[in-house]
Amino acid sequence: MQRLERTTSGRSAAAAEVMTLERVGSIEDRLTLEPSIIGALRMEPSLRKLPPSVSVKIVAQLLDDISTPLEPPRLTVVSAHQLLKDYGASMVVCSFASLLSLAVVMIFSRMEWVTNEPSGDIAFNAFNFTLLCVSLSVSGVAFFLGVEFITTFGYQRFFDRKFFGIVLASAVLYIVVLFSMTIDGFDYWWYYVDILVVVPVYCVGAFFMGFLGSASDNVSRFQQFTTGIWYMMIEVCVSAAALIYGMALIPIYLTLSPIHQAVWRVTLHSFYFEVFMMIPVRWLVSRQLKSLSVLKSLPVVHAQAHISSIGRMMLAGFSDLWIAAITIVLVNVGKLLFRMTSPWRDSLFNKMFSRKVFSSEKEAEDDQAFKQFVRAISLHVDIIMETSCVVTGGVCLYLFLPHAEFFMLPFPNNGVPLTITLAVSSICIQLVVGAIFDCAALYCGARYLKMPVSETFEQMKAHSGPFFGFLIYGVATMGTMTTLFMACRVPRPMFCASNDICSCNFLVTPCSSS
Repeated sequence: MQRLERTTSGRSAAAAEVMTLERVGSIEDRLTLEPSIIGALRMEPSLRKLPPSVSVKIVAQLLDDISTPLEPPRLTVVSAHQLLKDYGASMVVCSFASLLSLAVVMIFSRMEWVTNEPSGDIAFNAFNFTLLCVSLSVSGVAFFLGVEFITTFGYQRFFDRKFFGIVLASAVLYIVVLFSMTIDGFDYWWYYVDILVVVPVYCVGAFFMGFLGSASDNVSRFQQFTTGIWYMMIEVCVSAAALIYGMALIPIYLTLSPIHQAVWRVTLHSFYFEVFMMIPVRWLVSRQLKSLSVLKSLPVVHAQAHISSIGRMMLAGFSDLWIAAITIVLVNVGKLLFRMTSPWRDSLFNKMFSRKVFSSEKEAEDDQAFKQFVRAISLHVDIIMETSCVVTGGVCLYLFLPHAEFFMLPFPNNGVPLTITLAVSSICIQLVVGAIFDCAALYCGARYLKMPVSETFEQMKAHSGPFFGFLIYGVATMGTMTTLFMACRVPRPMFCASNDICSCNFLVTPCSSS
């Protein structure tokens, strides 16, 4: 929230009261001199307390005085010292994100997931699995949308547009449906009901977030509908890419040798998420962005949460420190190259899938400014989330070793156990190597790619509560909790002949009957 204040001599007391405006939600997108929106501005929460004696004409005059066109952040001289300060500040955010994620890991690692039956067979705890599903659905899906809506559009609009009703209805739906099926003894996971309930409801909720969040007197229903579609398309893209990778490709990864896993992590992992998630997300966010506001680019956080959580666990799963160290260095070299070539990939994507024609040179420059702005935010979010997940990934693998029978996490598969020494060593190597390449990416992005790196981080700090709060929340829920859900080895047609876990081909300890 930004406060604009201006004092002018000779104004009446009533007019002076109007001169202090709080730009709430999307009002900063609509501070313009167009008379047609003055009435809409009076309906904003920040203007509802105006005294009756203040005329619309005075409001228009004051808006004329205080409003300025939204311009791209001005690039300042690149300062290595300032970039290091920004990096240090981002590490503080990483600490909080890691602590919350570690709390999630510790809670679920203490649960009982697989039990030994008197017959000698094994069985998984269906109630605890449902508890994980409900926890993810409520905190990582329904409440996630609510937090994103509040962060993007503000508390006032969250209640005025009745979006809280959608959040609560989604949470109740998840709780009632999933627990009812569990109590009735229905094996809903075999029919993918957990996914078919959670994902569509989440995407519909994303549509209404854009639809209701953009609602105002000067925005048509068609514009609201278009905004809702943009938000929904972003979430569909992210959800589909994450589920396919976590539930279909990771099982293949786990069957490979350590060398082949290292090659996968260096090449396929980065290529997959860049092509099927980050390039489309950056394009979609840039298309629906109407002001250079960090709070309007939060879908990037959701996308990066999946990439970082899964990727860092994969790096922590090598039992050979030499292979781990070489892989970590190569991954960071690849990430630096990916970060520095993002403008080229985005340009290629635009040429292939976008035929947007600009009416003026300024419009083209503004479009490029939006893209650079989103790239700078993606870079900062990438650094914060990747670093946050380093500690979480190593600790998670170590704590979940007793539950390796039930979770498809990237544990070492060469017979060498993951010791606490290996986990801590991997974490330290990742932190040191990552810091070097992260600082290099910040400097090269600002110096050579002309990204508004420092300017964007200043905006992030100006909105530190909502932006960093949402980021920390996203790492723990959409990142860590979603990874645990996708790793659950419940009986599904993809891996099992029937809904009996003894028919599954992923069991480490075979059932006595098999």
